[in-house]
Amino acid sequence: MSTPVRYIFLLLLGTALLISCGERAGIRKQLTEFRQTLIVIPDDMEVCNDGTVGMADMSGLSPMKMIVYYDSTECSACRIVHLPDLEPLYDMAREDGRFDVLTVFSPKQEELEEVRVQLMVQDVPFPVYVDTFGSFARQNGTIPKEALFHSFMIDGEGRPVFVGNPANSEKVRDILLKVLDDNGH
Repeated sequence: MSTPVRYIFLLLLGTALLISCGERAGIRKQLTEFRQTLIVIPDDMEVCNDGTVGMADMSGLSPMKMIVYYDSTECSACRIVHLPDLEPLYDMAREDGRFDVLTVFSPKQEELEEVRVQLMVQDVPFPVYVDTFGSFARQNGTIPKEALFHSFMIDGEGRPVFVGNPANSEKVRDILLKVLDDNGH
């Protein structure tokens, strides 16, 4: 088992211990399948930054990307209010310099304008991407529906190499740094 896979497995093992054996097998299977997928970052997303919304330019991003994904089944308003909770993750990315963070909202079309307005009003201190045309959701339909899988890192090829949110856990943060080291970054 390769080192990044081992770390992902260990991270999920802790979570899996809290659930039944049948559920554990399902999570392991999903993790294995998820690792084999290719995550596409579409170039037609919008970005809300400093209270303004415009088309996103992905060209300057690092090859390694930590993605925090909110799909259309989640309450966008609830998630937007809690975006400041991600600030430690963005600070970590700035300090480390080997990866970028993409927070992606993929709202239902009827909620799109409300999401834009809420993001502008919230005045989040980092860029937040909006899947305006549903391209991220459509092209990445292999992302499991469970929120456990909605925070993950991809390598330069778009393959998931880490699953978990290191924003509020030093142990998860250490595992992420080890994955970065193991991937030559």
